[in-house]
Amino acid sequence: LHLATCKTATHKVVSATCLSRESAACIHKMLRLWGMLWIQFAVVSMTLRRVTADNPYDWSPSISVSDNLDEPDGSGFCIDIAGFGSNLNCNSLQAHSCKSQGSDTQFEYDAAAKTIRSVNYGSDCSSISNTQQQGGCVAANALDDGSDLRISQCGSNAQFETFEFNFSTGQLTIQGATALLCLAVSDDLSQAGPFWARDLYLADCDSISDSKYISWTIVPIPEEPGVDRSSAPSRTTTLSTMPSKTPSTVPDTNTPNPTATLHTSSEPSTNYYPSMAPTAVPTSSSGDHSCHHLKMIWNCILLTSFLTLAWVLGL
Repeated sequence: LHLATCKTATHKVVSATCLSRESAACIHKMLRLWGMLWIQFAVVSMTLRRVTADNPYDWSPSISVSDNLDEPDGSGFCIDIAGFGSNLNCNSLQAHSCKSQGSDTQFEYDAAAKTIRSVNYGSDCSSISNTQQQGGCVAANALDDGSDLRISQCGSNAQFETFEFNFSTGQLTIQGATALLCLAVSDDLSQAGPFWARDLYLADCDSISDSKYISWTIVPIPEEPGVDRSSAPSRTTTLSTMPSKTPSTVPDTNTPNPTATLHTSSEPSTNYYPSMAPTAVPTSSSGDHSCHHLKMIWNCILLTSFLTLAWVLGL
């Protein structure tokens, strides 16, 4: 590009072949800013996507193992009712490749009751057909290390179906007879038709050396006890909290102040107030106008790109 200023009879113009140095510098700055913000937004988006769900289908509610655990298709592992279709067995649960439609791998966490509930099936494995029905709850067969789990009617035995969620570790725990037990998946991987499965059981939390087998992601994220999110500061800045652009009144130094304290000093007096003399305001050049327009254009492009990426990721 020819870096020169083209003048017309009335104003300055910037074209594809004639670009001022100021505009070129402005474009360079806008490109750098756009690139930095895009990278930051992409990183945040990937982080938010991981928090949304650790299975790739992003249906909600969801309970899934936080780590993919080498699931060959990248589907992650969810709690699953053993069997298929009319052969579902609610007396047996396993960790299974998360299914695209949720189905018998979709569970939710009831933070108030501290229970894990099936979204689509009742305690007798009957399909839930309306919102008035409630799914069955995950319950332990025993409160011992290595115990299996089943689906039971919620509230039938609270001791065996009450799971605490640890917000710092992602563990779902239940108090055992002698130790704190974690909802865990085995390290053995087996094929289950077109999917993959692992054992689901209760394990002594201290006996699991690798936390990836006992760390779960819950969607939506339950409210953490003792944390009041309603008192969080607003992200919107109101006009009343913004600094005023109105210049403050400068006292007239020529008017005597009867309450002022006189100080005698041999040092010359110094006027600490800023000069009230008007300062010359520099006139805008074509480069400034061009930079302003370019900033508006790049801001529009940046906003459009962010909204498009957010829509694609479903944020």
